Amino acid sequence: MEENPITSFPDSFRSLKKLKQIYLGWNSIRSLSNLPITCYSSAFFGYGTLNLSNTGMKLIKQKDHRAIFNFYRKTPSTLAEQYIKDPDSLTLSEKKRLAYEGGFQERQMLEMDLKQSDPILRQINKRL
Repeated sequence: MEENPITSFPDSFRSLKKLKQIYLGWNSIRSLSNLPITCYSSAFFGYGTLNLSNTGMKLIKQKDHRAIFNFYRKTPSTLAEQYIKDPDSLTLSEKKRLAYEGGFQERQMLEMDLKQSDPILRQINKRL
């Protein structure tokens, strides 16, 4: 999947239980949420081309595959739903991920339930 305009992966990727290797270099990937854990240990990420959050990049550089999986286990949509229900239930890293990775879908979800002055919604709007 190298050299494609990929920014994230569809939900269907989570069901690819036999996926063992994936080459993702030279893409603008913002989230690894939907990759199955089976491919984290042998994935080639192409560090210079990922647009992940600082924490995500740090984990990849450390090659801490279990921590990468745990960090990306929740999708941005899941984080948005949780944030709407109880903003304090997200960790600081999760809030940063939502602000950094949240796209049009997450913005729409947040706009329905939160004020425009919400700090995460403002960051997503500024980025988009």
